[in-house]
Amino acid sequence: MERGIPERMVFNCEAEGFSIYDAQEIRNLVRSGRGEPWLELRCGPGNIFESRPVRVVGHRESTVSVQCADGAVVHLDLEEGTVRKEVGNRLLQYLGVIQEGNEGRGYI
Repeated sequence: MERGIPERMVFNCEAEGFSIYDAQEIRNLVRSGRGEPWLELRCGPGNIFESRPVRVVGHRESTVSVQCADGAVVHLDLEEGTVRKEVGNRLLQYLGVIQEGNEGRGYI
């Protein structure tokens, strides 16, 4: 994520995780079959996504909200680098920044 936040983003929810692509880079992906995501977060215990991301339920400026298969909603603040997760009526904070989202730091 050394590059700035993409002006236009394309989201990808898969069983393995969640990715954000810069819309301008999608052309390279289509032409060559290769493309690097701007951000890639894998599912795993203690990771930002502990269960499969299902769909983007909100996107406004630098904030993206993703519903997960377990019913949780993950809120990514791309500008601040912070992550919160709604589980039922509880709001949890990820114990790392977005760049550490695959390191299993967990929530509090």
